[in-house]
Amino acid sequence: MISKSNTKRKCIFKLPKATSVCIQLLDYVWAPMGYFAIPTIAFLNCCSFTAYSYVTEMDLMLSNGSILTVSSDKDLELFQAALCSLGSFGIILNVTFQCETAFNLLLRQYGLPLKDVIENLDVHISGSDHFRFMWFPYTDSVVVSHATRTELPATKDTWFRKIWTYCWDYGVGYHLLELCYYLSTYLPHVVPYINRFFYMTHSAFSRKIDRSYRILNFECLFKQYVNEWAIPLEKTGVVLWQLREWVETIPDLYVHFPVEVRFSKADNIFLSPAFGRNTCYINVVMYRPYGKDVPYQEYFQAFERIMMEAGGRPHWAKLKFKRCLCVMKST
Repeated sequence: MISKSNTKRKCIFKLPKATSVCIQLLDYVWAPMGYFAIPTIAFLNCCSFTAYSYVTEMDLMLSNGSILTVSSDKDLELFQAALCSLGSFGIILNVTFQCETAFNLLLRQYGLPLKDVIENLDVHISGSDHFRFMWFPYTDSVVVSHATRTELPATKDTWFRKIWTYCWDYGVGYHLLELCYYLSTYLPHVVPYINRFFYMTHSAFSRKIDRSYRILNFECLFKQYVNEWAIPLEKTGVVLWQLREWVETIPDLYVHFPVEVRFSKADNIFLSPAFGRNTCYINVVMYRPYGKDVPYQEYFQAFERIMMEAGGRPHWAKLKFKRCLCVMKST
C-alpha cells in the first residue's frame, strides 16, 4: 500500500500483488522520500530484507538539467550509488517501487531482561518478520517488539478502550514524560527514576493486529537530539554492554530512554550502513522538553567512540560528530 498525503487531502491506493508503481515525488508531501529518505537510507527495520531493495528504478535530474534513468537492469553500479548518494547525484524526480497488497501485522510487546535478549538474539531475530527492542538506561531491562504478518483481521477496540489508550499514550506517555524530563533539567539525578517508572508503564505484555504502516510507525514524542550508528550484527551484545557500563559509571551525566536497537539484512548499496554485512542499528536520544536544551554532547561523543571501535557506520540522516566519510572508507 502506498499513501500520499498533504495538509488538505489523504489518498490511499491499494495495488495488486507483485506489481510496480511509480510515485510522482514532487506532487505530494511524499517528496522527502526522494530528497531525504532515499539518499540517506533513512529507515530500515527487518532482518529478512531491506526496504530499499524494493526500489527498482529512479529518474534523476543532473546538474546540467538532463534526466537520467537508472535501475538494477541497466547501469547497476550507478543505481547502487544513487540509492544512497547523499544528494550528490542530482534531484530524484520519480521512484519505482516493487509493491504488494496491503497486509496486517500481529504486534507483540513485552519486557525482558537485557541479558536474556542478548544471549538469545538469534532466536528473537528469526522469531518474527520485524524485531526491535528498546533498552531503558539505569535498568537491566528492555521492551521487545515482534511483528509478524497475519491473515487475521485488525483488532477492534471499543470507544472506551480507544479513549483510554489515547489518554494514556498522550497524557502519560507524552505530556507527563515531557514534564518529568523538564523538571530533571533542574534535578538531573531524578532521570534514573523517571526511566525506571516509564519502563514499568511500557513493559506489560500487549498484543495488537493492524495495518503494517500503523504497526511499524510510532510516536517519536517531543523535540529531541538523536544519533544512530550501524554495527556488525555479531557485535550487538558487546557494544550494548560497553554503552551500559559507560552510562552507569560516568558521574554527573544522566541519559534519557530509550536506546533503540533494530536490525537489517546486508545490502549492496555502496554508502548504505548495511553494505555487505548483516547489521544492528543502535539509536540514542536526548529529549528537549518544551524546547529546552539539554547537555548531550558528552553522551553522543562517547556513544560514537564506542560505535567506531566496533566498526560502526553512521546513519546519514542523524546528528553526528565524526567525519563520517572517513569512517565509511575505513569500514
